[in-house]
Amino acid sequence: MKPLHLLACAAALCACGGDMASPFSAVAITFDVNKQAFKLAQVRVNSLTSLRHLKGSSGDVTAGGKVRVSTAAIKAGGASVDSLRSAFIKTPPAQVDVSWNVLNDIVYPEDFASLELLSTYYNMEKARKALADWGLTTLPSRPIVAHADLADENGRSPLPEGELYYPPMATFFAPATTAQQAVPPAFNLGAVAHALGHQAVEELIWGGAPSPSPEAGTDNKAKHIARALAEGVGDYLGVAVSDDPHWFDHSLQREAAARALDQIHCSSPDMLEALPMDDATAPYDPYPLGSVIASALWEEASATTPQNISRAVLEALPDLGTRAASGLTVAVILDTLATHTPDAQRSDLCGIFLNRFSQMAIAAKDLPSCGKAPLRSECQ
Repeated sequence: MKPLHLLACAAALCACGGDMASPFSAVAITFDVNKQAFKLAQVRVNSLTSLRHLKGSSGDVTAGGKVRVSTAAIKAGGASVDSLRSAFIKTPPAQVDVSWNVLNDIVYPEDFASLELLSTYYNMEKARKALADWGLTTLPSRPIVAHADLADENGRSPLPEGELYYPPMATFFAPATTAQQAVPPAFNLGAVAHALGHQAVEELIWGGAPSPSPEAGTDNKAKHIARALAEGVGDYLGVAVSDDPHWFDHSLQREAAARALDQIHCSSPDMLEALPMDDATAPYDPYPLGSVIASALWEEASATTPQNISRAVLEALPDLGTRAASGLTVAVILDTLATHTPDAQRSDLCGIFLNRFSQMAIAAKDLPSCGKAPLRSECQ
C-alpha cells in the first residue's frame, strides 16, 4: 500500500476536537473490485455515536487485551458466552482513541492506527447493512477487538487464518497482518461479511450457544456437517456482499484459489467418507464441502438476481435451526435452501444442487422441495 500522503496533507488544516457522531464522510481503506486493488477512498459512515471511541450500532471497537481460551471449558455443560468471556479474558481490551482532522467536511484519520480502526468499523457497518437489506435486521451487534493477544491452551490462535468471528465468545477479533495474510482481514469486506455469516449461523441456527449443539455429542458426521454449513454460508455471504468471488485472495495466501466462487466446485466421494471420521484420526477440513455449497449458491445468484438468493439463504437459517432438532444432513440443508428460493429460480438452483452433490449420493428424491429440475453434466 502506498504511503498515506493524503492523511498528511490534511493534518494541519483542521485539527479534531471533542467527538463526532454519524453521519459523516470519511477516508477509509476500501477495495476496488474492478481494479483488484486496495485504496484510500471517501466513504459514508452512518452508525457511529462516537467517532473518537468507535462506538456505534454496528459494534463497539476496542483494542488489545489478553485472551486465553480453553477447549474443555467450551465443551463443558452449562457453558455460556458470558461465562466463557469471563473465564477467558485475562486482560480486558482498552478503549480506542481515534484521532482525525476535518477538511471540506471529510474526516481524515490522523495516523495509521486510526485509519485501521475506522476502516474496520466501516466494513462491519457496510456488511451489516447488506444483510439488513436482504431481510436480516435482527442480528445483534457484537464486540470488535483489534490486535488482541488471543491463544488457546496450546499457544495457537483458536481462529483459522482469515477468520474474524469467535463464536464461544460471540466476539469479532481483528488481528494485525501476518506472513500468511496479505491484508489484515478486517480491511477485507468479504472477510468481514464471511464472519457475519458465522455469527448469523450461530445466532439463527444454534440459538447463540457458544458452539453448535452437535459439538457436544459423539456424532462426528453431525459435527462436520455443521462446520461445513457455517463455512458455506460464510463464503457465500462474503462474495455476495463484496461482489468479489476472489476476496479470499486478499487475506489468505494458502488455498485461496480452492475457495474462489467463480469456478465450479464438485463434491467428491471422499467428502462423504470424511464426514464420520474422528477428528483425532483425521482432523476435518470443512472448507471443501462448504465451498461446494457456496459456489452452487453463487452460480445461481450471479446468473440471475443475487439479492433473491441472499434473502433465501438468510431466511433459511431459522428454518434450519428448527430442522436441526431432528439432525441436519447435507440433503436437509440443500432442501431448506431450495424451499426459501423464489419459484422462478428454484428449479435452476435445484439442478445445480443435484449436479454438484451427485458424488455424495444426493438424488432428486432427497430434495422434496425441488420437484423436476433440469439435468446438468458438469460434475457427472
